[in-house]
Amino acid sequence: MNEGFIAAQIKRTNRNLLITWVILLGLAVGVLALSARYLTNVFSGPSVIDRAALIKVSNPDAVANYYVTVKADRNVDSGFTQVTTTRSRSGSVTNTRTSGYYRVLLLGDKALLVKMSTAMSGTTVTGAMAGIPSDIKRDIIDDIVKDVPDMKDSFLPYMLDATDFNGGALAIIPLLLILTGLGVFALLQWLRRRNSENHPIMTALGKFGPAEQVANAVDAVLPANTKGLALPALNLILFPGVYGMKVNGMADLAWAYRVNTRPRGASATAKSIVSVNLFGRNGKVDAAPFAYDEARATAFLQQINQNAPWVVMGYTAEIEKSWKTNRAAFIKSVDDRRAQMTAGR
Repeated sequence: MNEGFIAAQIKRTNRNLLITWVILLGLAVGVLALSARYLTNVFSGPSVIDRAALIKVSNPDAVANYYVTVKADRNVDSGFTQVTTTRSRSGSVTNTRTSGYYRVLLLGDKALLVKMSTAMSGTTVTGAMAGIPSDIKRDIIDDIVKDVPDMKDSFLPYMLDATDFNGGALAIIPLLLILTGLGVFALLQWLRRRNSENHPIMTALGKFGPAEQVANAVDAVLPANTKGLALPALNLILFPGVYGMKVNGMADLAWAYRVNTRPRGASATAKSIVSVNLFGRNGKVDAAPFAYDEARATAFLQQINQNAPWVVMGYTAEIEKSWKTNRAAFIKSVDDRRAQMTAGR
């Protein structure tokens, strides 16, 4: 294929696909790296830790196998619970439930604070070693020490979270599978598209004739460095996208008009967003953005009008009603107008 607009679009979309693959790969590796310790503990399950090893732990984040089963002498109620309150939009309380129970495991002269989903009193508890939040230390441990001064140096410098440990894996594993799957798909697409004959852009051009010939014809009128998001050429409308390019035929158009919209909440003097809506004979609607360039949108519509003067141009409520309520008659009138304009050519 000659170097030109189409070849440039193929290279650009292939590059975007490769960049996407790299990003997906990076995200998957990043998620895996950040969650490797957690997933290792999920898959290996809780490990039984003896009392001596438990007491030696000063930083739970430095422990590889932090999902453990602890065997204590006693399991006593701390007297504290975590309460979750649901409020309505007006601020009134609609529901209140106990979402956590704090208990204390006694191991000789040491104590370990435990958070549980239910108030279990068994002396064998499984959970994850975790740091103690400052508010928990203040509201629970300090309060206990205030009532029982002899326990000042008894509490271990971490707690045991015995709530749902495996729940996070239900989000992480599907995320990893999705990222990996999308990455593999992007890579396979990139490898397939390296042969330009297999590229979706060539497939789209092939709907309007031999793909190579159509591509050469487009290249003949559009420089390789042409900028923009939508360009009419050779009675074709081209919509370059991130990974491909839509190719529509002028003959398939029935209605086109410009749309000026202002972002929600923008001031009256804010610049409008300019786009063009194109309605095909098959009822399909394409929106052609113009990066806030009103002059370019106007020029684009003028080119459509010059190449396909039978297309209904502009917007009125009556036109929209006709399109929505009697599309068959709308399209027939467009076809009749085209037949009259092309008669004798």
